Amino acid sequence: MPRHANYVPKGVIPAVLLPFENDLSIDELSFRKHLRDVAAVEGLSAVTINAHSTEVASCTFEEQRRVLEIA
Repeated sequence: MPRHANYVPKGVIPAVLLPFENDLSIDELSFRKHLRDVAAVEGLSAVTINAHSTEVASCTFEEQRRVLEIA
């Protein structure tokens, strides 16, 4: 069941990237900057996180949760 029954995705909804440190932990500072840069683009209707471009298949559940918290 959809979380928002009346929501219909439309417009430009880019998927963001998830930067990592050398030890493969999430580079939170770079991720926050990237999110700010993407969100500042005029005309976007949403931003996709925890998708293919954020390596969701390689992240643990806790890392996915952290990505949501940061975003």
